[in-house]
Amino acid sequence: MQPYKHLLTNILLLTVVTMAQKTLLFLGAGPNVGAATLSLFKTKGYKIAAVARTIKPDIEANADICLTADFSDPSVMGQIFEKVEQKLGVPNVVIYNRKS
Repeated sequence: MQPYKHLLTNILLLTVVTMAQKTLLFLGAGPNVGAATLSLFKTKGYKIAAVARTIKPDIEANADICLTADFSDPSVMGQIFEKVEQKLGVPNVVIYNRKS
């Protein structure tokens, strides 16, 4: 996870510093990039909603709420946003981390 942290800090720092509301919705939260991103945003005071097919312990440890979903069904996106808005507020940062 360490090699990603430096990269994420450089890429995301401007976004983290300039946002007033602090809610992140991370779609496709997995190990490596996902876990490092959640950890970074958590240290910056963000509320975090993580969504994945399977929630791993390192994701659960850094998220305020965890949801499972299969993104091959586009109808789940509306449900995800509704649940996140109800529990944490409207996310002002959304990351879609597509599995390659």
